[in-house]
Amino acid sequence: MNDILSAIYRNLLESRFSASLSCPDYRRAVMRVEQCMDELRQALPAEERELPERFWDACSDLHLMELEVMFQVTWTAAREI
Repeated sequence: MNDILSAIYRNLLESRFSASLSCPDYRRAVMRVEQCMDELRQALPAEERELPERFWDACSDLHLMELEVMFQVTWTAAREI
């Protein structure tokens, strides 16, 4: 992604995207995820309690990559139209 597209992507992700996720359903989903992570951590032996966090970080990285690809595909499609 070039510098201009990166700047647009970051702006959309930081401002409009997060503002669009302020609905009650999203907040409830976040709370469910946090509760499940807490339960998982408590269920694991002490030496394995960092594993869910590492898994969550890997999932977050994957999700960010997917968002960037969706942005690039949408941008390309908009230019083609």
